[in-house]
Amino acid sequence: MIIIPKRKWLFPITYEKAYMKYLMTLIKIIHLAVKNRMPLIRNYLLQHGIHGDDDTTDDELDAIIAGVIAEYRLKIAKEAIQAKIRQIFDQVNGMNSEEFQAELHDALGIDIFESDPWLDKMRNLWAQQNSQLITNMEDTYTNRVADIVSNAVRNGTSYSDVASQIEDATGVNERRAQLIARDQVSTLNGQLTRARQMEAGISQYKWSTSKDSRVRPLHAAREGIIYSWSDPPRDGNPGEPIHCRCTAIPVIDTDTLVIGGIPKDIIERG
Repeated sequence: MIIIPKRKWLFPITYEKAYMKYLMTLIKIIHLAVKNRMPLIRNYLLQHGIHGDDDTTDDELDAIIAGVIAEYRLKIAKEAIQAKIRQIFDQVNGMNSEEFQAELHDALGIDIFESDPWLDKMRNLWAQQNSQLITNMEDTYTNRVADIVSNAVRNGTSYSDVASQIEDATGVNERRAQLIARDQVSTLNGQLTRARQMEAGISQYKWSTSKDSRVRPLHAAREGIIYSWSDPPRDGNPGEPIHCRCTAIPVIDTDTLVIGGIPKDIIERG
C-alpha cells in the first residue's frame, strides 16, 4: 500500500540563520583586525608611494597581513570553528530526524527508532567541506586586502580609496558567507532526507516547496509531483540546487518499508 503523509516536511531555516550569523561574526572579527591595522596601512602607503614594489616592501605588507591573521586566530581558533560546524550539523540532523519520524507517524501512526549507521561519515565529510569553505573565505578576504594595498602602492591610490575598497571587499565577503550558509544547510538537509528515506526503503518522494515568493518558477512547477531519488530532475533532488529550500515528502510503500534494518510488518507485530 502506498501512503503519502499529509504534513509538510519543515526546512531548518532556524539553523541556516544561525550558521549565517556565525559566519558574519567571523567576518566582523577579521575585518576588525584589518581596521586595527589601518594606521599601519596608511603609513605604509605614505612611505612607499609608487616606488614600493621591491622585496622589502613585500615583506612589510606580508607582516601587516600576518598581523591581521594572528589577531583573528587569537579570537577564533580553527578548533572552535570545527566545533561550531559540527554543532550546526547536529542541529540540522536533529531536526531532520524529527521531521522524518513525524512523517512516518503521520502516515503509519507508529514511532520509529533510527540507527543511522551512515551518520558519522556524513558528519565528518560535511565538517571537512565546510572547514575548507571557511578557510577559503578567510584566505580570499586577506589576499584581497593585500592586493588592494599592493595595487595602491603601484598606482598611487589614495588612502581613502584604499579604505573604501577594503570596505567593499568586506561586503563581498559578507555576501559569500550568506551564500555558504544557505547553500550548505539546504544541501545538508537534502542529503540527510535522502539518506534516511532510502535507508528505510523509500525510493520516491513528493516535491514540496516553501510556497512563498522566493520559490523559483522551475521549482514551483514541481509542487506535488512525485520523483524517484535515483532519477531526480535535471538540477537535482530537493535541497541540491543552489539556494533550494524545497523538501521531499516520502512516498511510503508499506510492502518495502524498512526501519533500522527491520521490515515494517515486524515492527508493527512488535
